[in-house]
Amino acid sequence: MTIIYLTLKTISIFILFLLINQYLFCPQYHFPATHPFSGNKIYNPYANADSAQWRKCNFHAHTRAWKGFTSGTGSAGKLWNRYDSLAYDVHCISNYERVNRYRDTAVNYLSAYEHGYGLRKNHHIILNRRKVIWGEYYFPQTLSNKQHMLECLRVNDTALLCINHPLLSYGFAPDDMRVLSGYDCIEVLRGDNTYSFLNWDAALESGKPVFILANDDVHDIAITFEVARNCTWVNAGSSRANDIIRALKSGNAYGMIIGGSATETFGQKLARVNAGMPLLRYVHVSGDTIHLRVSEPALRILFFGSGLQQLAPEQNGMNGEYILKSTDQYVRAQIFFDDGTQIVLNPLFRYDGKFPEQIMPEVNEVRTTLFRIMGGIILVGYIIAIILLPHRKHHNSI
Repeated sequence: MTIIYLTLKTISIFILFLLINQYLFCPQYHFPATHPFSGNKIYNPYANADSAQWRKCNFHAHTRAWKGFTSGTGSAGKLWNRYDSLAYDVHCISNYERVNRYRDTAVNYLSAYEHGYGLRKNHHIILNRRKVIWGEYYFPQTLSNKQHMLECLRVNDTALLCINHPLLSYGFAPDDMRVLSGYDCIEVLRGDNTYSFLNWDAALESGKPVFILANDDVHDIAITFEVARNCTWVNAGSSRANDIIRALKSGNAYGMIIGGSATETFGQKLARVNAGMPLLRYVHVSGDTIHLRVSEPALRILFFGSGLQQLAPEQNGMNGEYILKSTDQYVRAQIFFDDGTQIVLNPLFRYDGKFPEQIMPEVNEVRTTLFRIMGGIILVGYIIAIILLPHRKHHNSI
């Protein structure tokens, strides 16, 4: 009975420590007021795009890891071969808290891992970083928890930090995206129709220059439908890691929802991919007019702005055009094709000629200190109480 009692006491102290560490020891941030994009110039992420240099990429996929404890089946070799056969130029293995080094000498190898194992799936992808960061907040996270994790995961300019599937389990609400800072991309398009346009729009409305990733987030490579549902097309001079990261950080990429049927075989999917997919030819800005062109006739071309508002009547064909208004903070295009494929472009936004930096929240030192003192008092008080409790019971029995 004593062993059980000691075990329960130890577990209770550990859980209390996790709670206090998350909610009271975590730095408390002051989030500054946000400002929409502004300026007399238009940032066009595709200004230097070369239509012959689009690289098809998937940055989020899982294999069997941690002896099967985490969600993921199949080997790294099978996943690599499957994406190679579907003409992906770059395809990452992004297991939880583990960098897979399969084919790490290949020219198109890009290291990746998925961070996050808390209750609300506050997950991130870190690209081009081979050292895993283990820290995590396990319970539903506050804004300060989320900001602190972003700052812990942000390392240097050669790595890329993306917030994964923010809509999944509501790990990141749209209001969170308005104030959180320090990340490069949002996984707007994810495997099973988990599309986070609301979250992306909230960040863009707040003047944050964050760009799209589109991934499969495959967990079972043997299921045909899980593979090649989405991809990110990156405009880069090569498939080397540094070129891919540089293009993603500048927004010279776009997301694609790949049309297809849930019942098609892998052979049918392969034939469809080999037949070719529509591609972006260019996005030009001339005066106050955006011109775009795609490689195949589109069913619909739509332009969206702040609040997911459609800015103009839909167009079709291979060319789209939108005349910017003085009230447009940013504009992004979404292009639909008759087979269900969609192209989702990164935003063009107003700026003053200098790429806008995200304003990082500052730690509220007074609030942080008070919270930590409170946490220390609670933790020490609880430990003293459970240590003295048996003595009190013994004294009372005498």
